[in-house]
Amino acid sequence: MRIPIVLPEGWTVDEENSYGTVINAPDGQGSVTVSEKMHGFSLGAAPVRRKGNFDGRKWKVALYDAAVEALQATIE
Repeated sequence: MRIPIVLPEGWTVDEENSYGTVINAPDGQGSVTVSEKMHGFSLGAAPVRRKGNFDGRKWKVALYDAAVEALQATIE
């Protein structure tokens, strides 16, 4: 599986995590976990416990964009 967005330069993705897809900012600045099953995300490498409001056309792109934006907001 590949994520539906292009990550900022230097960011990595771990799709083998049991919580979902974990996106890591460079230099250990932080991470965000995306759960397509829950249609939501959670800051950190942690389970997503609440269902998100991402539905409709291109919901996956919107979900990943929101997750990356949330992580960027915490590290800036």
